[in-house]
Amino acid sequence: MYKGNVAWTEEGHRLSWRMMLRVKGAYVSFKVIDKSTGEEWIVKPREFVATQQASSIAAKPDMCWQFVQWLKAHYNDQGIDNIAIYADGKANLNGNGYAPLYNPEVNLADVEWESFQNTDWLLPYTN
Repeated sequence: MYKGNVAWTEEGHRLSWRMMLRVKGAYVSFKVIDKSTGEEWIVKPREFVATQQASSIAAKPDMCWQFVQWLKAHYNDQGIDNIAIYADGKANLNGNGYAPLYNPEVNLADVEWESFQNTDWLLPYTN
């Protein structure tokens, strides 16, 4: 149903009989750009959430997307409503070294979530 390695993309992972069959670690930061002014800054999830939540945001693309939507609303509440948010993150699957997980050229603030669909903002597993 899903292309690629579901242990990497997490697409369908929670719906399959794959729990505890892999070890995945990750880190992510977000480049936030105010498109009206051109100002940009880096956000680390740990600035807003607990350490365990930040780890989940980095490793689980659905949680990453949800965090981006929350960040978008957070900045909108501060009057910054024309925003772009790009994820820069790497993940490690079963100790095989870190590789990029998120496409850093996709503005996740504009991405709509589609259940049971492949996402085009995740990079394929390369290790």
